[in-house]
Amino acid sequence: VGQVRIIRHGVKYIHIDETITKGLRLGNQGYLEHHVGRWRLSSGLQRFRYRLAQRLLHLAQTEDWQWRTVAVHHLARLHHLSEADRIQLAQACDCHTAVGLARSRETRDGFFLPPPLYKTTDNEELVTEIRDILYKLNKSSGHLCVKYFLSKAFPEYEKQSNYLMDAEVMLTEPWTILTSQDNLLPLCVQALDHHISTLCNETYLVELGGLPLLMSIYQQYKNNSSVCKMICRILARICSHQEFLPQVFSSGWIGVLAMWLESEDQHLSLLAGQSLANLDRDDMTQAHY
Repeated sequence: VGQVRIIRHGVKYIHIDETITKGLRLGNQGYLEHHVGRWRLSSGLQRFRYRLAQRLLHLAQTEDWQWRTVAVHHLARLHHLSEADRIQLAQACDCHTAVGLARSRETRDGFFLPPPLYKTTDNEELVTEIRDILYKLNKSSGHLCVKYFLSKAFPEYEKQSNYLMDAEVMLTEPWTILTSQDNLLPLCVQALDHHISTLCNETYLVELGGLPLLMSIYQQYKNNSSVCKMICRILARICSHQEFLPQVFSSGWIGVLAMWLESEDQHLSLLAGQSLANLDRDDMTQAHY
């Protein structure tokens, strides 16, 4: 005798719109058919939009420059996708397409994934991380100003010495006086900004893991316009090298640059636009800023 095998599945729930259940309670067949039809139409339209977005994303990642440009333009204008659909598209988006979307004024934030978590968010540990990077950068390409700052900010780490600062730098970019541990991290960012802008040592900074570290610092100081502009200046130097796009993308900076591009602060917006333009392989002007 054959045996009947019963497989028990977990309970699955399907959300039904309140208008449909209202029709069931009232026993109104016409009312029910009308709203079921609307629900099916809405659901079908949502699936169509998502499939269209998937197709556009596929075209945006092809080798054909014209197809990529047109696809990114239309993908940026799809404003009726669900949050879940946008997250799935963002996960499938490559770094080049992300730059194209970031430069479009019509793109929503949902196309950019949040940055990955850094190994620490503790202020003191972040200070230690950026201090070590500053020492390594300065050892590779020494600068008297940064060396002077390090000796004053971290006297326990390096013996006090009498360093002479460049007269020109003292006139143009005087260092802020260190008054407490609260402003030590922003001062380290200031020193890093000065070092990179003066000695063009951004390649070594990327190799040392500076991009994820700067993202963690930004997360703590995102409402501090001064710190944001210093970080953006550093990014602008890094983004002048298009080969660093994968690292910029993987550390979550494309979405932040897209947000800064819309900033009311013209200096910040200009720096973000410069960074994205230099990373965009499909820029029609092919200019380097």
